[in-house]
Amino acid sequence: MRFFETLSYSGDISPSSFGRTIREKLAFTKVIHINHVDPKKNLLQFYDRVTEEIGHCCLLGEDAETNLRTGEKWFEVRYDPKVPKSYRHAKVAQPLHTDGSYIKNTPNLTFIFCINQVPEGGETIFLDSHDLITLLEENEPSLLNLLSTTFIKFSKVGDEKTAPVILRENNNEPLLNWNYFCLDPSASPEIKKLSIRFSAFLEQVALKSDKILEVHLQPGDAVVFRDQLLFHGRNSFDAEKPNERYFQKACIKL
Repeated sequence: MRFFETLSYSGDISPSSFGRTIREKLAFTKVIHINHVDPKKNLLQFYDRVTEEIGHCCLLGEDAETNLRTGEKWFEVRYDPKVPKSYRHAKVAQPLHTDGSYIKNTPNLTFIFCINQVPEGGETIFLDSHDLITLLEENEPSLLNLLSTTFIKFSKVGDEKTAPVILRENNNEPLLNWNYFCLDPSASPEIKKLSIRFSAFLEQVALKSDKILEVHLQPGDAVVFRDQLLFHGRNSFDAEKPNERYFQKACIKL
């Protein structure tokens, strides 16, 4: 499966047709960067129609402060200095992770579109599952074995899932499941030690490798990706005012 592709929008096709094109490409592409969408248009309305053609849009929106489900399709990923403890609203780098780490019936896709973007920094970053395995094989093969054989429980406000970080049983496409900050509080000392070790590996080895793909979304742009077939995160950025960096995000099941 191809890792990355850029898809330009042509204004002479409907959002629904464009959504169907995206769905077709997702059959063999993990990350699609969508560009040339006019940022002056009603982006929420446009991408509502696009995403409805891609698959089933799950109502997994969360309140940034309580983490409780809101029942909404879209939820904000925007800079807000009043909510500094939430990665969705902070300007610090966001570690590599999968969105569905704690959701049993995990959606296949994450869809994000950009309303505002800072001039520098704030790139959405990706690491392909095959590249992750290569880095582990070259640097810490014993850690790779543990991540493939140890079941780890992740949880968040009523949701929970137990799975290995790396499951290599999906038509030669490894499945990933990871979010250090959603590790279940009841985890054993051994699991906590393993999680700290892997988190350090991602920060000290993976993020410093040449395997990281950076996408600096511009207003109107979007990115859709297969959540379980890669890790994603965010580079840090500078901002002072709320909404200087402002995205909307939804989860979709093919």
